[in-house]
Amino acid sequence: MKRPTLVYAAAVLAAVLVQGFQCASTEVASARKAIERKDFAKAKQQLNTALATNPDNPDAMMMLAGVYDAQDQPDSATIMYQRVLGSATAKPQQREMASVNLYNQWAAAYNKGITAYNAAMTTGKDRAKLEEARDAFSRAVTIKPEYTEPLGNLGETLERLADTNQAVVAYTKWWDAERSGAEAMSAAGVALGVKRGKVLQIFGTPVKTKMDSIDGGILYGDAFMVQGKRVYVFSYADKTSDAVVEGWRYDPSPTLSTPEMERP
Repeated sequence: MKRPTLVYAAAVLAAVLVQGFQCASTEVASARKAIERKDFAKAKQQLNTALATNPDNPDAMMMLAGVYDAQDQPDSATIMYQRVLGSATAKPQQREMASVNLYNQWAAAYNKGITAYNAAMTTGKDRAKLEEARDAFSRAVTIKPEYTEPLGNLGETLERLADTNQAVVAYTKWWDAERSGAEAMSAAGVALGVKRGKVLQIFGTPVKTKMDSIDGGILYGDAFMVQGKRVYVFSYADKTSDAVVEGWRYDPSPTLSTPEMERP
């Protein structure tokens, strides 16, 4: 399976908990003081009251999500962060922060699934580990539906568990999401395993290139504009060979932050 993905290093939780607000409601202001005292029960009470009064209060949503994170209640935090992204009144900074926090939750679930699946294969298809991988990939899909990788992983894991019907459902969802990009890249002459140099010949000079050292080699992330759509192509080179394409992100969802779009 694919290597684990990276978690953003920024102290996003702390930023959520201590962010300032303009014209905050009495309940939100009270909740912030409670958080500073680490009185999370009081903070939750005040924030839930604020949301009962105004369900579309992104300040209260963000702070409540941070409280849930601080209390290790990831499912509840996920719901709040997703509500922020769906809020018409959320500020750009709040959307960015919510998206990054959701990404970190997604990465934790995805990495847990990868680790459990690899352990299952190493120990001879350990069913308990496969079930752990299934649950982790399912959570990743719930957290960030925009990311398709866990759907393929989930389908493969379900196959190993002999749950063929649900495996087909996962694979179908994956292909429905990936089909337009796969067909566009194939038509352009780009496929997995193609050398990065050929991609540059096809699409021209990248708008932006990121390079990261990983697993003893170099991972390239090249951004292009292709027929008005954003395309990110990821290629990996070990110490002894040219970079070859490992994957791409075609016309990514606008709900993703720029760092998410650029991540391999």
